[in-house]
Amino acid sequence: MDEVVKWSDQSRDPTGHRRLHVVSVRGAVVPALVCVVLAGGCAAEHAAPTPTPRSIVPSAIPPYDASLPPARAVQALVPLRARTLRLVDFAQIRRQVGLPELTSHSTPQDRTRFARRAATQAPLLDRSVLAPVDARLRATYGFGVDDIAWEAHFSEGVRPGWVVAWGRGTDMRAVTRAAQDGVGPLRGAHVDAAEHLATRNAAAPGEPVWGSDPTWARLVPDPGEAFVVHRGCLETTTRGPGPLLEPISGFAVTFGDHVATVRMDRDRTDLFARARRGRGRFVRVFRHAVADPSSGRIGYDVPHPARAVALVRQGLLPFGVCAPAD
Repeated sequence: MDEVVKWSDQSRDPTGHRRLHVVSVRGAVVPALVCVVLAGGCAAEHAAPTPTPRSIVPSAIPPYDASLPPARAVQALVPLRARTLRLVDFAQIRRQVGLPELTSHSTPQDRTRFARRAATQAPLLDRSVLAPVDARLRATYGFGVDDIAWEAHFSEGVRPGWVVAWGRGTDMRAVTRAAQDGVGPLRGAHVDAAEHLATRNAAAPGEPVWGSDPTWARLVPDPGEAFVVHRGCLETTTRGPGPLLEPISGFAVTFGDHVATVRMDRDRTDLFARARRGRGRFVRVFRHAVADPSSGRIGYDVPHPARAVALVRQGLLPFGVCAPAD
């Protein structure tokens, strides 16, 4: 498995779901990670230099851009001091479970159907912060959690915060009234009606943000159902083959269509070693690892995405552990 990984093209089965082709790695048969074409294709991506974290100056702070994929757009709002970012794209998940038009005005049956399907079929890394007051919001203000397009949570190194992005059909005047009335987590939140956002502890004007450094945008280039981005490495008490691991500046995991794609620095000599790490519960959830050191990617088959949630929340992601030099 240490010498070559051949990538195959993407296809779909008759139901419209993505299917992973099978290729050989030194004679072993494994599912191939889909090669995503980015800005001119995989060959160009492999040849590009790896960006490195650097000092950030206020003039480099980007504005929020709703046209970007959510995991990139939110980086304009996350303080640079935060170490962990998790994002759930509810719009993508609604499409994945077959209820793309769901809103808070849908029938109770459809809203219940979505909740049941998502609980077992989707990587819901975080429950919406507004879930405890959903019934009140729908009854009094006419909107609820089923109107959320995506939601992000960030923590470690800063006061925990969140960003809620509302669907374009949401009445933001109602969201503003709910915040002014101090309803649940909206009490004290900042509502940007023009951008359809509600935020808590987001970066202040002029404060350095994740989006100031292109390193983190490169790690989440594509749409997905859920994302985890972590600056730095994960501490562990069982580091395994320490001499085989190199330090890492951070990593990202993109979940979508029952696969997970890990991205970190390109041209890593330890990527196969990191892909082989894990045992027990981890390998039962994240299956059939394949790695491409030139692009810094590890691919996993995740047939039951909901089972990955606990591992992510507990930081049990062995591919991201610290090297002895970290």
